[in-house]
Amino acid sequence: MSDESGVRAMAEAAGLARLWEEQPELLRQAARKAAELRASLARPLPPALEPEPSRGPR
Repeated sequence: MSDESGVRAMAEAAGLARLWEEQPELLRQAARKAAELRASLARPLPPALEPEPSRGPR
């Protein structure tokens, strides 16, 4: 499945077929942004952003 047909299939599954027909570039941009966000979540956090270890029960 090409990226184009994948975006279209997702749009149709989400009930956005009309939006796909009227503004396909908007949905392509949203799909690209979602892919970027998924990729960024797969990378580990920089050490400065890691949560501090728990200090035990309170």
